[in-house]
Amino acid sequence: MNLIRRNKKSTDLPANTASSLNEIGDVSAVAQMFDRLRQQNAQYDQAIAALVAANRITCGWDKPAEPEMTLTIQREVLMALGDTDALAKFDQEHQQALAQEQAARVKATQHVLDAPTRVKALEQYLNDLAGQMVAGVNETLIDQEIRRIFQPSVVFHSV
Repeated sequence: MNLIRRNKKSTDLPANTASSLNEIGDVSAVAQMFDRLRQQNAQYDQAIAALVAANRITCGWDKPAEPEMTLTIQREVLMALGDTDALAKFDQEHQQALAQEQAARVKATQHVLDAPTRVKALEQYLNDLAGQMVAGVNETLIDQEIRRIFQPSVVFHSV
């Protein structure tokens, strides 16, 4: 049972065949500007995360994992004992592992030493990127496009 009565003759206005998106027109310049801003914003977010991490190291809140020093200590003990034969044998057996251990220690130390310089460099990068983002926003273009898109358009249909 149909509760809504319809007249046999429809007086509905004909549907507009043009899509409302087509009425907006070309907004590619504004879209490109916002795409560029999205990309720069993603870079900015990553740089902020790196800055926070570097500041945590600089302030001593986060310390890098301490490198293993077992082989270095064993070698130093052999050196202190003056046992050149045992030292030579140790060096030969553990040469690669000892080099990796020392490289890890140097890397950890360098990471802490570089943190203050890294903070300054990241701050400069962020300031430069923010300047690029501000310079890349064309507020006049945005305003013109908004006015153009939302300009009242009156379409009269005869009934």
